[in-house]
Amino acid sequence: CYILAAMGAVSEFPELIEDVFITDQKNDAGIYKLRFFIRGKPWVVTIDDEMLTYGGDTLNFAMIGESKNLWAPLVEKAFAKMKGNYATANGGFVPNGLRSLVGCPITDYLSEEQSSY
Repeated sequence: CYILAAMGAVSEFPELIEDVFITDQKNDAGIYKLRFFIRGKPWVVTIDDEMLTYGGDTLNFAMIGESKNLWAPLVEKAFAKMKGNYATANGGFVPNGLRSLVGCPITDYLSEEQSSY
């Protein structure tokens, strides 16, 4: 879920999400290129728009919601492909997700209250 949390944070700035997409229009072929960053270097991932479902229209992972936007499931699928699969993409830290999406250095700090966890 850390990539979903990072996506939620980054979506406050739509231009940053738009920058992830190299293919920026829905297309009949259903093929999309997205750019992530690994160790600060761009990494392009190509995916199709086929999604895993529970059956019917219910997605297994990121949901589309009322707006019917595909960007969140597409970003999550491309991120999982970059990591190897959905299982290996599971579990991580939000700063790592942010760094993967925007490519800039990110630092987080723990307060005294958090340091006891």
